[in-house]
Amino acid sequence: MNFSSITYFLQLEHERSFSRAAEKLNITQQTLSGHIASMEKELQCPLFIRHIPLELTYGGEVFLQYARRIQCEYANLQQAMQEIREERKGRLRIGIAPTRGHAILPAVISAYQKEWPQVTISIIESVNETLMEMVRMGEVDLAILGPSKVGTEALVTTDFYEEEIVLLVPDGLYERLFSGLPESRSVVLKGPEDFLPFASCPLLLNPQGDISGRFASSLLKQAGIDPVVKVRSHNIETLLEMCAQGDGACFTPLNLAEAVLSPQALSHMVTVRFGERARYMIHFTCLRERSRWKMLQGFIKMAKAVQHSRSRKMKS
Repeated sequence: MNFSSITYFLQLEHERSFSRAAEKLNITQQTLSGHIASMEKELQCPLFIRHIPLELTYGGEVFLQYARRIQCEYANLQQAMQEIREERKGRLRIGIAPTRGHAILPAVISAYQKEWPQVTISIIESVNETLMEMVRMGEVDLAILGPSKVGTEALVTTDFYEEEIVLLVPDGLYERLFSGLPESRSVVLKGPEDFLPFASCPLLLNPQGDISGRFASSLLKQAGIDPVVKVRSHNIETLLEMCAQGDGACFTPLNLAEAVLSPQALSHMVTVRFGERARYMIHFTCLRERSRWKMLQGFIKMAKAVQHSRSRKMKS
């Protein structure tokens, strides 16, 4: 058994098909089958029940836990050896929510690869909970996450930047609700009770598992409002586009709205703000042993520099 065999097993476990796994691994199905059979002979235990789709045996489920740890440690070993040789190269897998990635990663990666041109970046897009589990399993090297419960000494968390949830209300909708537009095009609400005048406002919401959906749900509950929800979707970009069309008001992180919508579209909306309770920290999370990787440290340093520069430009 060798590291390649571990990789083959994990790919087969993920695909549950010899043909699909062999295609992803760029090897023949016969080669893959031979490796798995050799592993089963060495372990003296079948790893898969061979029906369609493939299914792990109990022995396969036990071996899976060890295989994931071995692959994780092998990745750590490879990177450690490269850094000992002072080679500024490797692969860095970044986990992030799709819209947040669209908002911040292009500028960060462009700046990073000027200093680390031999590092290949892989972007894995998913929700917070999935990304956190992928970090724990070693499938993501560095995750950029919203508020979450880390809850283990195996992980290291570093603050990145602050986001703010706002409610964007199309001009036409705001005028219907309040018979006019505010002069500053921005409104600040001090408490949940101040949201009562918005009780009849049609809303475009993320589910409660998302940050803005969770904030909206809490605010509506505290205000005692049974909301008029037009659409729920995990895809904030879809909701923002509908908001720009005038279909409803949307709770959203402000920086994500600025990345998705044009300045012209935003100029036709009223921004409702909620003070400190709507602000939260975005942070980096990685396995403790990977936090020492120089290429990972370099990415965090560059990301903070780019975000700081962007914040200064916005304030000026």
